[in-house]
Amino acid sequence: MALNKDIIQKQLYEGYGIKNAVIDSVGAEGFQAKVIFLHTEDGKYVSKWFIPSKPNNELYVSSRMDFVRFLSDNNISVPHVVPTLKGDYYYKLDGSDFLYLTIYPFLEGKVLFDVVEEEGVFSDFVEALAYLHSVSRKYAISSSEVFAPPMDISQTIHDMNKLFLKRLEENTLGLSQDQKEALSLLWGKSLTSMLELEKDATTFEQNLPINGDLSLADVLVGDSIRFLDFDMVKLGDPIEDIAKLVVHWIVSKSMNANDIIVLIDRILEVYTTKLYQLDSSVSQSITSDFLRKMVLFLYWRTLYVFLVEPDDMELRKKFLNLLVDYSPHAPQLVSSLVN
Repeated sequence: MALNKDIIQKQLYEGYGIKNAVIDSVGAEGFQAKVIFLHTEDGKYVSKWFIPSKPNNELYVSSRMDFVRFLSDNNISVPHVVPTLKGDYYYKLDGSDFLYLTIYPFLEGKVLFDVVEEEGVFSDFVEALAYLHSVSRKYAISSSEVFAPPMDISQTIHDMNKLFLKRLEENTLGLSQDQKEALSLLWGKSLTSMLELEKDATTFEQNLPINGDLSLADVLVGDSIRFLDFDMVKLGDPIEDIAKLVVHWIVSKSMNANDIIVLIDRILEVYTTKLYQLDSSVSQSITSDFLRKMVLFLYWRTLYVFLVEPDDMELRKKFLNLLVDYSPHAPQLVSSLVN
């Protein structure tokens, strides 16, 4: 049974004792869940209705809830999960196409995307991200918990690169001949650089829970930096979080090559300085390999945009223009990041 007003109100009342909920808006349905914003006389809430998209779905949802509560207990500003009438942190649904429901209080604040360039915001955010990752390292994953497995970045790049070159040769990416030639030239140079980087960037953290889908739209700036969305929590390297964020930054802010270099340098300086203050033993290993791994993850995300999101023509145009724009500077870019 699909969601409608009656189903939503019934589940909220039976699971949480919430009466007379008014639906304010419905967010886009993502890979994991549909988001519905609502309010009652007691306040505003964000409800997430999870889709049965994974095996061990209940364990997957409960594992994420446990991790978010751990972050909250360690002074990471995340939405507090509203407990059900039975004291659980997710509610198993009945009579709906959705399997589980979680509810959070609505948090006030400015979206990071809109204010990241304001004085002090950038540094505050990057320091908060470093603190989040330092706390994640302390999380003891039990044998009963289920997270998405870590990515083999080297193998993933090789597999996606083969597919990309195949589609480029077949010209199924919708490119003009000039675009195809420019991209082929850039990709040849980039792949050579990536193969060299792989030899040096071999130490990846595998068992650290990371956000998995971090973007400028999923962080609020208020009296603290608030991380909103942990629906895609997975095991992996924290630099994967940073790389996804940088790719989102590049696309949304239409950055050129020099801006990208400056951005990554700023992130490196603030992130590693804060990490060193929190845990000097971790910081040294992260700093030495940070840039090499960063380039690998950025390369992977670029491939991802072209191969996994083929219908988003506007996004692909931005990436294509970016790549072609800095292709004459490719040696400078790689040299600046690696040396």
